[in-house]
Amino acid sequence: MNGAGADSLDLVALCDAVIDGTIDEAGRERLSRSLLESPEARAFYVRYVGLSASLCHYAAELQTDAPEDAPAPSRIIRHPAMWWIAGGLAAAAALLLVAVLRSLPGTHETSLDTGRFVAVLLQTRDCRWTASGTPPAPGQHLSRGQVIAIEGGMAEIAFDCGAVVVIEGPASLELDSAWAATLRRGTLRAQVPPEAIGFRISNPAVEVVDLGTEFAVVADEDGAAEVIVLKGSVEAAAGGEPVILREKEARRFAKTGATEIGDHDHRIERLAQRLTLDVPPAPLAFARWSFDGDDEEIAASQVSGLSPVRAIFRAEPKRLAARTEGRWGRALRCDGAFSATASLSGIAPDSARTVAFWVRLPADAPLVGGGTFVAWKEKPRSKKGGSPATLLAWNRHPGQGAIGALRADRGPDAIVGNTSLRDGAWHHVAATLVPTGRGGKQFHVRLYVDGRLEATTASKPKRPAHPPEETVAHPEPPATDTLWIGRAPGNRPRDERLLGEIDELFIAGRALTHQEIRRLMKTNDPLAPTIAASP
Repeated sequence: MNGAGADSLDLVALCDAVIDGTIDEAGRERLSRSLLESPEARAFYVRYVGLSASLCHYAAELQTDAPEDAPAPSRIIRHPAMWWIAGGLAAAAALLLVAVLRSLPGTHETSLDTGRFVAVLLQTRDCRWTASGTPPAPGQHLSRGQVIAIEGGMAEIAFDCGAVVVIEGPASLELDSAWAATLRRGTLRAQVPPEAIGFRISNPAVEVVDLGTEFAVVADEDGAAEVIVLKGSVEAAAGGEPVILREKEARRFAKTGATEIGDHDHRIERLAQRLTLDVPPAPLAFARWSFDGDDEEIAASQVSGLSPVRAIFRAEPKRLAARTEGRWGRALRCDGAFSATASLSGIAPDSARTVAFWVRLPADAPLVGGGTFVAWKEKPRSKKGGSPATLLAWNRHPGQGAIGALRADRGPDAIVGNTSLRDGAWHHVAATLVPTGRGGKQFHVRLYVDGRLEATTASKPKRPAHPPEETVAHPEPPATDTLWIGRAPGNRPRDERLLGEIDELFIAGRALTHQEIRRLMKTNDPLAPTIAASP
């Protein structure tokens, strides 16, 4: 926590709230996630709480004993007893940390998270996996901290940030996050589109930070590594001042220092040809509504691999859906009173899915009223139990994240992005959901805005109780197999309808990769061929 950014200031405020006993439920959740995900945050927490305990102890002594002259700093640092006291305070702070983590509600039971999966295995070629564990299959989502180890062949991995890497065995790659990995040994080629600038490959000898490029790293078992830039440029740091390597430059980094690599033109050509895998289009079940027609009941304009799907607009009796100029053709206009439902029987609500669409919100969209774009509900897990709703909306709550940002809600959990959609312009938004718990109780969520993976914050907002909705002419549609457009499911007040426009609503029966989301945004064609890391 050396920086002075918003995250550091937020952690200080949360620590102060714990010490003062004023931390609320949302704060507890933010602190829990920060401590669970960041070793740096845990170390800071222990030091901060330890310092607070030390100051309280010292203040208590001042109230019972006569004041003494403050000892010189050197005597405090060197006195053996002070080390024992400091160790005791650190241990007490660590115990307090454990107690706080155990007391935080929902620490291990949140239904939405963004920290588990960081990449997808796209495909393999002649892969010989190491003996330990069950090898992942193409299309499988890969977790933070997972090690991909092969003795031979090649494996292609798409990171959630948009970077795509190919490793050639023998190789060992540890997935650190959606933006970083550690190459222990082997050969790696990375293709990094502009939206993933900053992607990082680490090695005991060097850390390579992408500056919008295509590069290769060859890591030896003795810890040395070669960095070869195929296109663009990278920043390479090996303990000293970072150096910039540009296209067709290569350097070897070892404990003894950095050296130029001879005949690197030949190596660049060989790496570019050898480490290349094209990703064929994966099977895709999907439905799409273009909103280009004028009918009161509008069938999905395109359906692949699903049961027949229809969008039935039912805001008011005999009212036609309003249309406006859209991002592609015409768009659906929600005026704050209009809403729609669509039957969606081909995609199970508790299965993996992608929801993507274009949206335009007024720059002065009010914080009161409705903010839900689309929503759906799961099947009840028992005859007595209810079914949680999943909503994609824009954030209208200042205390829960950036105002106007894309957010996903499910039950009591919310995940909020950082890009405001409230600017009067068209934005492409997408959310992927992958079940991670038994019975579909937990989901890993990725939020994308304009083809970029969003930085997110998470909370457990307290929802106000809603009064019953006034009687409507049409009864509520079945809870499951139904998509709500422009409002949340259930009997909500009529003033909780969306004010904005939606175009090209697309739902797929699996979590699309970053490259597929980018291609959909650019071509508006879900079946367009997807080439890994296409610019």
